[in-house]
This record gives sequence, C-alpha cells and structure tokens, in this order.
Amino acid sequence: MKIDKIDSEKTMRKLLRVDGRSIAFASRTLLRKRKGIGFELAKLAVQQNGMAIECINDHMLDHNDRAKRVLQLKELLRLAVQQNGMALAVSPVSGHGSEITKLAVQQNGMALEFAESDKRDDKDIVMEAVKEDGRALRYASDRLRDDAEIVGLAVTENIEAIRHVSPKLLKSFVFRSAFVIEPMSMQEVD
Repeated sequence: MKIDKIDSEKTMRKLLRVDGRSIAFASRTLLRKRKGIGFELAKLAVQQNGMAIECINDHMLDHNDRAKRVLQLKELLRLAVQQNGMALAVSPVSGHGSEITKLAVQQNGMALEFAESDKRDDKDIVMEAVKEDGRALRYASDRLRDDAEIVGLAVTENIEAIRHVSPKLLKSFVFRSAFVIEPMSMQEVD
C-alpha cells in the first residue's frame, strides 16, 4: 500500500502532535511552501518523539547555508535527546559532543551505550548516566568501572550494576565493606 506524501501544513501539524515520525510523510512541496517551514516541522517532530530525528532529511533544513544546516541539525538533535535519550542511537550527526551526550544520558542513562568512546570515559557524563540508571555502568570505560565514586553511585541507584563493576574493585575490601557484600555472594559474582 502506497501512502501519499502530505502537502497540507495544517494536516502535517496535526499528525506531528500524535507522532513525530509522521514528518517522514511531508512532501517536498510542503517543505518548500515558505522559508523555514521544514525546520519548524522538524522541531515539532523531534519534540513530540525524539526518535523522529532519523526521519529528518536535507529538504527540512536550510538549503543554501551549510553552516546553518549543521547548526540546525545540532539543535534538532539536542531537542531529540531531551525528549528521548535513545535518539542518540539513530542520530544522523556524528561527533555528538559532550553537551548532547550529557543531555541524552540525563534523560536515559542507558543512552551511554551509543556515546562515543571518549564520552564513555568522561567522568561527568558517566556520573550523569549512572545517576539516571545504575545499569549504564556496563557501558562505561574500564577505567571508570574501576572508579569507586561512580560504582558506588551506580550500585546505589540499581544493585544490578554490581555485575559491571571491575573485578579489581569488586574484590577490594573497602568496596565490599561499603556495600556489605557477603563472601558467599562474592563467589556468585565471580
């Protein structure tokens, strides 16, 4: 079944209030009706559903100015990850930057999985991720899975995070006594 593209701005705005991914059905005619309409609709789309970022195309952005297009894409990604941190996974933008990554993990700690490796080794970003969901520890760098402060925060937020603590830290007396881990349960973790 073929679905027609939508030429009506009013209809498109109604659809975007229900599902941001409807932006994929905006016709080129609609996107060219007036300057900036494509970007306006794209913003509505990602604010309603952050995952709509994967439906954004060049026709929705400024055609004439490459620098402005890049800024528009970054703004759309910022809005998308604020609505749904997992939008980081489908982002058309590479090199997310610390600000975007931090916003994503604050909204959904598990978005750390889709962060670039240098961001998984950034203590501030990983702290935000494990604060939101302790299980995000699994995506932190080895160095930070050995950091007592981060691990303590992660395990306090969600005991399941203990599965991702570095073996060295897990066996340390200080860590075990801080979390009252019994010798028997240590064998189960190993």
